[in-house]
Amino acid sequence: MPQQGKALLLALLFCCAFGFGTGAAAETGWDAVGIRGGADLTDAHGSQKGYFHAYELFANYLLPWSWRRASGLKLRTRLDMSAGELERSGYRAFLATCGPGLALDMLSDQVELDAGVSASYLNKHDFPGRNLGSLFLFNLHAGIDVHLFNDFGLGYHYEHMSNAYLYAHNPGVNLHMLELKYRF
Repeated sequence: MPQQGKALLLALLFCCAFGFGTGAAAETGWDAVGIRGGADLTDAHGSQKGYFHAYELFANYLLPWSWRRASGLKLRTRLDMSAGELERSGYRAFLATCGPGLALDMLSDQVELDAGVSASYLNKHDFPGRNLGSLFLFNLHAGIDVHLFNDFGLGYHYEHMSNAYLYAHNPGVNLHMLELKYRF
């Protein structure tokens, strides 16, 4: 199995283990909604065919498992969802994602680190200069948010999207995104 496939499998098992096997019962419900956008600035072919850009609306739904330390750290499980657009050189595709995630709250809930893995769907996968190999992809993501004004936060979100070597061709896309979030 290729290294990226092993990493994806390990991330999936990690999220499932924390999401479904440990922790105390917690409240479920909507955690946050927001908007984010960014580009694949590491795209080696970007100067020839243009860079990938993505824009998403996202929502996080709390799952009923969490863990809290006396120090104030809180680990929450959630379902991460998004819908938006992936674009390159005027070629646009609808993008939808859904999967388990973890959120670690620190500094009296003012800073949040999050990570997860999602199944992704693109309605088109062959972009100028880059064929992503499939309509169904996997999305590994991680980010950091700082809550500045009551329930509003700003953050950075990194996404790696690829077909996890389910097909012979697996170029992937690495998105660096900024986000604005409202937390309930």
